[in-house]
Amino acid sequence: MNAVARAIAAAAKAQQRLAGVCIVYRRGEDEVPLKATPGRTTYQTTDAEGREVQAQARDYLIIAGDLLIDGEPIEPREGDTIVEELTDGEHTFELMPLPNEPCWRWSDEQHIRRRVHTKETDQP
Repeated sequence: MNAVARAIAAAAKAQQRLAGVCIVYRRGEDEVPLKATPGRTTYQTTDAEGREVQAQARDYLIIAGDLLIDGEPIEPREGDTIVEELTDGEHTFELMPLPNEPCWRWSDEQHIRRRVHTKETDQP
């Protein structure tokens, strides 16, 4: 890892410590607790009546090296879930693709963090 990538990784970890939230990333029966920085992506979609509407996905920025199951790195995939404890209880968010974009993308050129797109599927 070169000096620029190390600096970006250090900044990402510092942001995660300061602005991150505790989540549980789940795939089937497997889960990993970690910190992620919440965000959002605004996108265009079509509603049931065929009208274009603006929508938002709740995103999580996750340091790629933190996303491990059984000690092995995994790539996020559609259908995985993230559970976050909010002020009114536990909320579940499912990874989903956006129009013209998969359920995750790299958040930086150095591939330090992944931005995963979710929709809320369960709330208190």
